[in-house]
Amino acid sequence: MAKTDVSSPAFDIYSWVAKACLKLWPLCLAQFLFLILQYATLIACFTLLFGPFAARNLDRITQGLNHPQDYDWTPVISDWASTFSDPGWIAIAVGVVLLYITWWCVLSALADGGVFRTFWDYFQNGRPFAWGSFFREAIHWMVPMLWLEFFLSLWAFGALLVWLVVILGVAGILALTGFNVWMVVLAGILLGLPSILTWVVFSLGFAVFSFLCKAYLTRGMAAREAIYEAFLKFKADRWRVGVGLLVAFLVYLGVSIFLRVVLKLFSLIPVVGVFFFLLDLVAGIGLTLFMVVYLSGLAVGYLQDEARV
Repeated sequence: MAKTDVSSPAFDIYSWVAKACLKLWPLCLAQFLFLILQYATLIACFTLLFGPFAARNLDRITQGLNHPQDYDWTPVISDWASTFSDPGWIAIAVGVVLLYITWWCVLSALADGGVFRTFWDYFQNGRPFAWGSFFREAIHWMVPMLWLEFFLSLWAFGALLVWLVVILGVAGILALTGFNVWMVVLAGILLGLPSILTWVVFSLGFAVFSFLCKAYLTRGMAAREAIYEAFLKFKADRWRVGVGLLVAFLVYLGVSIFLRVVLKLFSLIPVVGVFFFLLDLVAGIGLTLFMVVYLSGLAVGYLQDEARV
């Protein structure tokens, strides 16, 4: 089979990774399975938290929706206030949220471990996808992946903390000026727009950087070592790898937004609009699943001296 070195032009790398994704297409089904588990658990959590309130007030809510102009919503609002101000309910809600976050992290770690190791096995050994090996690798790499998620979350939290400190500092300065209108406008111009752009760039960069970290981790490194090596690789050769991952992600965003807008416009057509609405839903999920798998393969591909396609 033909071999392509990672020093090849970006288009060649994108091409052979895309071919690998097509050969490993069950990875998209695996990601879809984990996605179902995540959202099914989310629905179960909402049902647990809000189900009793909805059951008690279902008849009232139905009557209110049928007669919205003259219906007295006071009993529903009173029950809402008493329910969600109850310390017991708040404690249960906090526990459920923490459990769901834990469940989401575990599922994410399992999915990432299985996907990245599948690409490593394919690129290095030409091994095709197998459900048994996928789940074995997923379980094997779950704990290291959780540690990586923890350290990456610290980075994200640190960036958020710095941003909050800057915002509070600017707010303090404006407070000393009595929130002078011209000072507020000047601060908005000098800090508002640059702050938004900085967060956009940071979010995009951090998203693709995390894929490279996971590729290094599943290569056999510890979490902190993977982050360090990923940073060096990310900025090496004039940020070649970082730009390559980011361009792929931006292309996905552009195609996804354009396709979703077109389908939403067609969904406004009477009768046949239902078909385009469903097509929009399927396209959105499908593109997201494919891009997650593709970026995973691309991150692994950039770390290969050569890959078989």
